[in-house]
Amino acid sequence: MLDGVPRNLPALMEADKVSKKAAGQKTADKKHVEHELGDLLFTIVNLARTMKVDPEQALRKSTARFRARFAHVEKRVEESGKGFQDTALGQMEEWWQEGKRVEG
Repeated sequence: MLDGVPRNLPALMEADKVSKKAAGQKTADKKHVEHELGDLLFTIVNLARTMKVDPEQALRKSTARFRARFAHVEKRVEESGKGFQDTALGQMEEWWQEGKRVEG
């Protein structure tokens, strides 16, 4: 499901598109939420600067880990012969954790 999201997008845009596709829904923009999230993002970027971490690369690596784990869950769902809608959330969580262990 995530293969259609280009990997060469800016990290924040890629993460947004990946999370929307994985969730299967689009959230509505609200002015207040946008304001608060903007403040939060600014604070995180500032923290990254003080910790000498490139926030773009940190997010890119996090999104890559998410993609790998999601692909693992997709594969396990396919192997089960069911669809996402027919698979219990608890089972998908088990496969998610399994994917984390596989990546090392």
